[in-house]
This record gives sequence, structure tokens and C-alpha cells, in this order.
Amino acid sequence: MTMYDMGRYLPFLEQWQSADMVIFSIFYLGMYLWLEATSLGASMIAPLVLKNEADKTAAVRAFTPVFQANELWAVAGIWWLVTMFPASMPAYGSALYIGGVLVFGGMVLRQWGARGAVEGFLARVRRGLNVVLALGTVFFLFTAAFALLLNADSGSVFGGALFWTPLGALAGVWACLGFGACGALFLAWKSQNPLGERARATSLVIGALYIPVHVAFLVTLYAVGNIPQELSLYFFAAAVLTLVLYVAAFVAARRRKPGQAYVCAMLSGPVIAAMYLSWLHRLLQDISTAPLWGDVAPQIPAWFLLLPAAALLAGIAGTIARMRRVPEERQREFGWRKNG
Repeated sequence: MTMYDMGRYLPFLEQWQSADMVIFSIFYLGMYLWLEATSLGASMIAPLVLKNEADKTAAVRAFTPVFQANELWAVAGIWWLVTMFPASMPAYGSALYIGGVLVFGGMVLRQWGARGAVEGFLARVRRGLNVVLALGTVFFLFTAAFALLLNADSGSVFGGALFWTPLGALAGVWACLGFGACGALFLAWKSQNPLGERARATSLVIGALYIPVHVAFLVTLYAVGNIPQELSLYFFAAAVLTLVLYVAAFVAARRRKPGQAYVCAMLSGPVIAAMYLSWLHRLLQDISTAPLWGDVAPQIPAWFLLLPAAALLAGIAGTIARMRRVPEERQREFGWRKNG
């Protein structure tokens, strides 16, 4: 049985054209980024908040289980895109392959770090690589995503109007700040002091930087992005709502309510994703006509659906486990060198 046979059970699939299938695959990639935002963000800010072994142990415990199978969303999205547009791989393949290497390299390093089996120089190298890969993954994927949005009619990610420009760098910085804030807020919520307070203070600094960058990025994107007229109102609504959510997160963190702040920050993700996918879908409808569902679906086995199903179940179980975990009580030691 292939995905084409699923059309008998889900008739609307048979009406899908290439624009719908691109959005389907990018939705999968977006699910990976949203569900992994906290872990990637914590990896980015680790050098700022983890000052001793007790902090590192508390952070690993807060993020257990480290592996939540979120990478399966990325596998499904990349697999679908490669199958659907083999002729486009010269233009888009390098972006997918670079993104895939960054995603899975980061996964391996996080698993390695969670085991804590390496000490000394190799441990420092591993931690440094983890930070670099987390920053690189988010920076690259978001810059490539918005390059695709602005260059959808040029047949390239790297050769168009965004990737190697100041706006491309702004997209990457904007995303890294947002992810870093989520990681810091989660650590502040699920860690005892002094780590919790240090993470909260870091989230406030990142939040103070993120809010003006968010405004600058969306204003610039609107100015150069040629948004379809029918989506202009929705773009402004999404921009205002995400700004309100991040201001609410900043205020909640200031009031020492990191749990509420974390929820507000994470809710902004689906709003941005919905705006992005609506815009991209509208553009693709104008410039793409093939392939249809019947051209692609017979090439994908029906068990392909097991990838997102397994990722969803594992993600739900892991998220529940993290949210239910009570911060471990830590004995406060005297001396700034030990407390950080």
C-alpha cells in the first residue's frame, strides 16, 4: 500500500496540487523546529547559565527525556520534498542537505552530552560544538525558509533576494533570539536557584533584544516581501499578536513567573508558522502547477505516516514528562564560585 491508496480514506488528498504538498512537507519541518525550540534554545545559552557541574546535572535532568523523536518530523518533511521535486534538487537540494546535517549533528551531540561520559578537554569541545550547531541550525533553517518565501519564483534559495543579505542575517538573529528565550525560560521554570534565577535573568536580556528585532524584522519583511493583498490584514494581525505574546512573556518573566512566560513565548510559534504557510501557499499557487497528488503519492509507502505518528506520540509523552517534573531541591553552598 502507498500513500496514493490513502486517498480512498481521505478523499481530499486527491485534490492536492504541488502548492498543497509543499506546505504539507514544510509543516513537518516547522513541527520539528517548534517542538525542538526549547532544547535548541537551551543549547544556545548553556555557556551563559551553566557555571558548574551541579548546574549541568540540573539542566540535563530538566530536559529528560533528551530524545523525543522530534527529528522524525524533519525526516518526513525532507523525504517528502525530495520525492516530490527531484528535478528541483539542484536548486534546493543543497539547502535541504545542509539543514539535515545540522539537525542530526545537533541530535547526536545532545545525546552524547546527556550521557555525561566524556570529561575534560573533549567535554569542552563537545559543549562548544553543541552551541555552534544549535545556533547554526536555527540561523540556517530560518534564513533558508524566508529566502524560499521571497525567492519562490526564482528557483533558488541561495541565489535570490534574501539569503546573503542583511535581511537574511536579521531573520537568523531573530530566530536565534526567540529560541534562546524559550530555552532560558524553561530552565528558569524547571530549575532551582541559583540556576533558575540566572536563566530568568538571561531570558530578560534576550527578551529585551528580541522585541525590537522582532518589530524590525516584520516591518522589513512587509516592506520588501510583496505580500498578497488578501493576506495583508492577516500579516498585521499575526505581527501584533506575536508582539503581544512576547511582551507578555517578558512581563511575566520580570514578575518571576517563568512558567507563564514560557507558555506565552511558545504560543507565538504557531502564529508565525500559520502566517508563513499562508503566504507561501498563496505564492506557490501562482507559480506552480505540477506535480499532482497522483504523480507523487504512489512513490511514498503508506508506512510513511508512521514517522509523524511516532514523533507525535513520543513528543506528547516527553513533553508531559518534562512539564510534570518538579525542580530538584538544591543545597545552597556558600561562596560565589560555587553558586555562580
